[in-house]
Amino acid sequence: MGCAASTNSAALVAERSTKVRPQTAKAFSTNAPPASRSCPGVLDATEEGADPLPDSDDPEGEDFPDEGCVGEVFDPDLDSLPKGILVESLLQQITADDTVSVEELKVKERDDAKSRYDDKTKVSVFVWNFTGKPGKVYSVNREGEVSDRLRGRFKDRISIKTFFGFVFEFHLEGEQPFKVRFRSDALVVRIGDPRELVKRRLAAPELRQWRASFGDAEGVDALTESEHLLHRLYSSQSPMEGPDVVFGPSLRDTPETRKVLEEAAEKFEAEGKKFVDPLFNPITRLVVDDMEPHRVSTVTVPCRKPYTPSKGREVTRVRLLNDSPHRIRMFWVNGKGGLKSMGLKKAGLQWTGKTYFGHSWIVVFVDEKDKDTVVPDTQAITFKVTQDFLSFAADPEEPIPLSVLQEKISSSALAEAALFDFAAEQAQEWLPAVLFGEDERDEGGVSYEDTSQGRIGNCYMLQVYVTMAALYPERVSECFLFKTIRKAGMVVVRLWSPLLEEWRLVLMDDFMPAKIDKSDLYQYYGARPSGPRRREFWMPLLEKAFAKLQGAFSGLSGSSTLFGIRLVSQMLYGPAKKGWSSSRLKPETLESRAAEIVEIVSQKSGVVSLSSNHTPKEQKEKRLINQQTGLVDFHGYGICGAWKNPAGVGCDLLKCCNTWGKDGEWNGAWSDGAAEWEAHPEVAEAVGYSGEQNDGVFFISTKDLCVAFKAVWIWDDRL
Repeated sequence: MGCAASTNSAALVAERSTKVRPQTAKAFSTNAPPASRSCPGVLDATEEGADPLPDSDDPEGEDFPDEGCVGEVFDPDLDSLPKGILVESLLQQITADDTVSVEELKVKERDDAKSRYDDKTKVSVFVWNFTGKPGKVYSVNREGEVSDRLRGRFKDRISIKTFFGFVFEFHLEGEQPFKVRFRSDALVVRIGDPRELVKRRLAAPELRQWRASFGDAEGVDALTESEHLLHRLYSSQSPMEGPDVVFGPSLRDTPETRKVLEEAAEKFEAEGKKFVDPLFNPITRLVVDDMEPHRVSTVTVPCRKPYTPSKGREVTRVRLLNDSPHRIRMFWVNGKGGLKSMGLKKAGLQWTGKTYFGHSWIVVFVDEKDKDTVVPDTQAITFKVTQDFLSFAADPEEPIPLSVLQEKISSSALAEAALFDFAAEQAQEWLPAVLFGEDERDEGGVSYEDTSQGRIGNCYMLQVYVTMAALYPERVSECFLFKTIRKAGMVVVRLWSPLLEEWRLVLMDDFMPAKIDKSDLYQYYGARPSGPRRREFWMPLLEKAFAKLQGAFSGLSGSSTLFGIRLVSQMLYGPAKKGWSSSRLKPETLESRAAEIVEIVSQKSGVVSLSSNHTPKEQKEKRLINQQTGLVDFHGYGICGAWKNPAGVGCDLLKCCNTWGKDGEWNGAWSDGAAEWEAHPEVAEAVGYSGEQNDGVFFISTKDLCVAFKAVWIWDDRL
């Protein structure tokens, strides 16, 4: 499953200008979204009433999911660890405080191994597995018999709902089974030593190869200075007040730590060096073999000129007659200033399109054989749909000839229209990568609407990113210590540790796994850059921070991950007053649950995520989209807005977003292009509906939630 670091990665890490492949190579096409895929792991079965994960190989394991794994099982070569002083300074902050060793809870053979009620209050016991070996759990009944029914599988941790006094039998791979009786002073239990797990991670072959790849003088110098910085930081940290091995390679967020990091970044930049993270190889265990590490700080992104975004919601139609000798190609300017191709018409034919007053269109004369090549010495036509524009038709039912339109524009009789050189305006300019949007063409700030999930099946994670960006952009910005892409190649991400109950800083470099395509441009393995010009890297870098804590990008996929919706919501949002809840969406409780969702989202008092329904097996086809709802099967959706009875329409609306950035949109009432918008333009105005677009964003009435979605997940910060 893993792949070794490239043998020529020393050359790859040299400072160079890399390029991000535009989402399509066609000159006039809009950015294409990621390849469609299903994303398992939306449901967290540790919560009451939830299903097991869809890709579990246990048909009966309904109580717990297949948990994630922090470390691989192998015999570590401890002599190959990075500089011993760095290892020791890292390990000194890893503790097992506030945990009880499983050895203290084991039931001896001579003892009574029957389950009993010491206390009839149901509790959740959290078990950490630091052995790196996968395991299974079986319950033991009050007669002392081990159940044939599997209670759960786990790798690094598992949460067990039980009663004090109950007995469970644990099976670790390659070891004899043992029984454990849970007691009231053991809410957090450990199997093994957390420090040994961290050592195994540090001795992984991929990590040794990563460090060895910096073999030239410049690379060794950068790596050595980076290791010295890490040692300085880790040695100044006091031990953790708990066993949160997930945050082992992190730092306590203090003014002193921030100052050291700021000064280090400035020093690296002043010396013309780049930081190298010796503790994380970005191409570890990827599921594809053609990925190589490339720095974000040296990336330039191909960008084309955006147009003034279309705005308007009153429906109309445009009819044009192509009376030119050339074929024409029609482009609609969407709500973000991008272009969407809307068809071709040969000479002598009529083009008819549904549109809205206030929306802009472009007519381009293209080659008969190549629709992406502009006919030389021709001028494109841009126009905004207005009543004045429509009046140029001789008859309302007759099309407007292009020659008439060109004549009106040339005589300045038609406002908000122009003739121009389309090919010249669409010429690419190469811009540097940014963390967040920096100007009006980027729309500024934190962009979520152009989300593009990569090859990783982590919709459970990106749906939280989307919700946070839409409702709490300031919190997303606060996740980054540095608000720009630093030339030092240093990135610091701030995340909340629920176990330690404190903010932690994850220090990493800016290498990202990417591959080179036929156009000598790059495609990323994980989430793509967001924003209208696809050059905002906050989402890919945030995803990398989680990958570092997990141990690999590939480890973020579905149920193989350490994380879930709950943990991601906590780590990004921080502590919440009411805490966590999740439930199935059922008709009998929908009204109260929907009201709760609308209140939390509209008041910005927490994080709410949704999981879509399955297509029934008897109706299942070889496609990912549920044909009844239009949504991706068993997939995570973020909630970007909520309105209680907007404009008095008689229902509440939610604005949702697919992590793919396209497709998978609701096809019922209030969906894109639905009749409700035409019938209620005042609602469109109230909620900001801007017309039909294939961007993964859609509206849905809370009355239809049970039809489209299966479960809701809430991190509730209400009083």
